[in-house]
Amino acid sequence: MNQHSRPADAARPGASYAVEAVDLVKTYGTGPAEVRALDGLSVRFPARSFTAVMGPSGSGKSTLLQCAAGLDTPTGGSALIGGVDLATLGDDELTRIRRERIGFVFQQYNLLPELTAEENIVLPVQLAGRRPERGAVRELAERLGLSGRLGHRPAEMSGGQQQRVALGRALLTRPEVIFADEPTGNLDTRSSGEILDLLRTSVRELGQTVVMVTHDPVAASYADGVVLVADGRLVDTLAKPDPARIAEAMRLLGEVR
Repeated sequence: MNQHSRPADAARPGASYAVEAVDLVKTYGTGPAEVRALDGLSVRFPARSFTAVMGPSGSGKSTLLQCAAGLDTPTGGSALIGGVDLATLGDDELTRIRRERIGFVFQQYNLLPELTAEENIVLPVQLAGRRPERGAVRELAERLGLSGRLGHRPAEMSGGQQQRVALGRALLTRPEVIFADEPTGNLDTRSSGEILDLLRTSVRELGQTVVMVTHDPVAASYADGVVLVADGRLVDTLAKPDPARIAEAMRLLGEVR
């Protein structure tokens, strides 16, 4: 496996890039207690692609996602969305980019229990001071298979349905990039496949970019490419891999660390 000293493409070459990480460093603590979660990591995610980020526990994959999405500030290096360096933005501009150009889906659904599915989906739009278009909400609900569940609260829905609501919340503003951190981690096989198909569809039909952290080789096989991270560094990329190849790469990664 090769360590890259310049940004490596996560998927097809020659594409424009929706997300770029350039020499990213992230440290926690100081002195002997310092932990270097990212160690000069560089990678580029092409626009309109689906990329899985994988690595052992503590490899830095979730830290990469958080810094790339502007949820955390790197200690060094640059994170860019659509060519815009997030470090150059003020708090208001960064908030606007996260709200308008980025969608988030996490392992924990992060739904408000007192709100219905529809109210959870439209909440970010309302917080931005805009009125959600009911036609767009209904169309999205149909795409997500939630047409009959919009009036239900989270406790009245299955895990898969709750994750579809979380995905709907991320998709409603038609963001350029969707960051997903273990989105199928709490789901059964069938529900996982449905969520991954929806993410795949958002790339193919809506032209969005998906960057997904996962530990599951089957989930990663839905992606166009896989980025392998260890010890805060990019160590390899795989193009259009199947689950067996991904599992073997992860096994080798464990052996060479």
